[in-house]
Amino acid sequence: MELYFHSLVSLAEARFAASSHPKFIGFCFTVHSPNHISPIDFIKIRSWLSGGELVAQFLYEPISSINLFLESLQIKWIEIPADHPDIEELSKQYRIITVKDSHPLADFSRLRTFDNATHKTEGIFLDIENLSNASEIIAQQNPFGIALSGGHAESEPGMTDLSQWMDLMEELDIH
Repeated sequence: MELYFHSLVSLAEARFAASSHPKFIGFCFTVHSPNHISPIDFIKIRSWLSGGELVAQFLYEPISSINLFLESLQIKWIEIPADHPDIEELSKQYRIITVKDSHPLADFSRLRTFDNATHKTEGIFLDIENLSNASEIIAQQNPFGIALSGGHAESEPGMTDLSQWMDLMEELDIH
């Protein structure tokens, strides 16, 4: 099963994610998002990472802003809303992850990965919000992969409670 850790905000989250051998590691660059990370903090964290494709997450920023922002970061994947007004043009320049559908009464939504070179969906990730019933959702849905959201507050520098992630990795036998 593939893993996508997204909306990461700290070095502790990013190092945990990288140690889990994910397919993707994502950081949100939308300024008003609660999980926003500054480019400077991202660059500091990036130097500690190896493995996994990096993903830049945006909401409805215009294509010119996205291109300018990503020009120096050398990121090939972006996550944007499926109804982003520039999605067609962005899909010519980047590999795309979008929300395929959302289930307001469920604890997950689906993220679709799209390869612009082949024009095919590579896989559907379940973005699981409530980790207490994650195993049940995974068993029912049998997804290509799962997506786990960051944003865990640090109790002090370098101290982040990632016990839910650890418990899920152990339960799924992912090392």
